[in-house]
Amino acid sequence: MLARARRLAEVCERHGTTLPAAAVELPLLHPAVAAVALGARDAAQLDVNLDRHDKGVPAELWSELTESGLLDPGAVELR
Repeated sequence: MLARARRLAEVCERHGTTLPAAAVELPLLHPAVAAVALGARDAAQLDVNLDRHDKGVPAELWSELTESGLLDPGAVELR
């Protein structure tokens, strides 16, 4: 599991993003998901969460993750 997480993080980094940012965006790619609620323990974490949301995740990331077998293509609806 740790090796898979490292591979996911490496792909994210190649696309100029992070694994936590991708984890926040991923559920939003499923047609049944309308929103994601994130917790924050302090104002600094809230700022980090807002920054992740504002930057977004490149669409190419999802393509590479599905093509490499790291993401089940049926798990999301790529737009």
